[in-house]
Amino acid sequence: MASGNGYVIQVKGNAPNLQKAIFKTMEEKQPDDTFEIDEKNRGRIEKRRVSVYKVEQVNEYKDWQGIQQIIKLESYRYDKNCRKKDKKQTTETKLYITTQKDCNAKKMGKIVRQHWSIENQLNYVKDVVLGEDKCQIEDKKRAPNLGLIRNIMISIYRLNCFKSIKQAIEKFCNRVNEMIELIENISIYKLYN
Repeated sequence: MASGNGYVIQVKGNAPNLQKAIFKTMEEKQPDDTFEIDEKNRGRIEKRRVSVYKVEQVNEYKDWQGIQQIIKLESYRYDKNCRKKDKKQTTETKLYITTQKDCNAKKMGKIVRQHWSIENQLNYVKDVVLGEDKCQIEDKKRAPNLGLIRNIMISIYRLNCFKSIKQAIEKFCNRVNEMIELIENISIYKLYN
């Protein structure tokens, strides 16, 4: 915050007090702005509704420096190509907090989509492909170091234009010299563009 940067954070069940405060705010007031969008793509219909609530700096939010708004994203998906009946229709609600002051639901929807993109590009790979959530290391020094190594590895593969991290891991497993060549191939241009 001191550097002038802000945040957009998804609020999940692991922050029960914050979640409770958000639900209370949403019960007590109407959204300050809303935006709806419908998308149709390859047999899938998705409807999203973004609601934005301005936050008064009250006790419930005192642990969240700079919080300005709550973003509620409700999405409904229907996928006619899905093979599983119970997965054809899904409804989901996600909550976010942000330091953004602009109460524009359309803009907040775009920001949340960018957040979602980051989630898919990095966290999904770390959780599903690399099995990070299953890692049982609890040592306070080793666990963050392994996470850093995973991030570096993913970055090396992405900067070398690999679309599939899983295939890249399989290709370079136990090939240290070839992996070093990949690192050497990363130009300064790739790092900054």
